[in-house]
Amino acid sequence: MPHHWFFWLWRRGRIRKDDVLELALNYCGIFAVHGAVLGFVGPSRLFWGLVPPLILVSLLLWYPFAAQTHEGYATGSAETRSHNYYGRLMYWFSLGLAMHREHHLQPGLAWIELKSYVEKSPNGSWLLPQRDIRCASRRV
Repeated sequence: MPHHWFFWLWRRGRIRKDDVLELALNYCGIFAVHGAVLGFVGPSRLFWGLVPPLILVSLLLWYPFAAQTHEGYATGSAETRSHNYYGRLMYWFSLGLAMHREHHLQPGLAWIELKSYVEKSPNGSWLLPQRDIRCASRRV
């Protein structure tokens, strides 16, 4: 769970004790593994082995597949508050993150099960990323 989402839920009283326990155990595991690696390779090598890939992952995955598949903290229907990307290239590159609306509509599906919901881009481009955005119908 992303930290900003955790704190957003915390401020609204929607975090359970199980969520906090899970997050604490997750961090204990992370610190144990990285502490062991630190003991073998030293701080400089651990830093240069972790930080550049974390930045790259943030740039390649976080912005296009977390920020761009949601419209902020919208609370409307799943149909309008999240988006999919067209094409199999984006699906495989993101390991299913490109099918974010389908994830909200059917949260029980594993990422590989979302493959059957991938749609081709309407403009025929398979290389350039394009989102499938559905707007809420507005009453006049």
